[in-house]
Amino acid sequence: MLIKRLYEGIENLSGIKLYSLKDMEKNSGIISFNFMGMDSAKICVMLDKMYGIASRSGLHCAPLAHETIGTKATGTVRLSVGCFNTIEEIDTTIGALKRISQGL
Repeated sequence: MLIKRLYEGIENLSGIKLYSLKDMEKNSGIISFNFMGMDSAKICVMLDKMYGIASRSGLHCAPLAHETIGTKATGTVRLSVGCFNTIEEIDTTIGALKRISQGL
């Protein structure tokens, strides 16, 4: 399962805070996270410009949900995994986030 591979590949990165469910039976294929002390929009720009990885930052049209989890001021980074993604893309994303985390 690609979403599980992505989650397990980033869950122990330095400074990462995951907001998604670890229970893959209940995970919808979306991983939401922040690197503590780093703007979510900056992470998205880095993923795009440096690695060609599409992601979204912000409140994702759910400001009340972000208020509940304490991210209303910062938003989160969101990655979606779908049926057309490959293992190689997941591994590239894990590697990119690892390099970003090492730069914190």
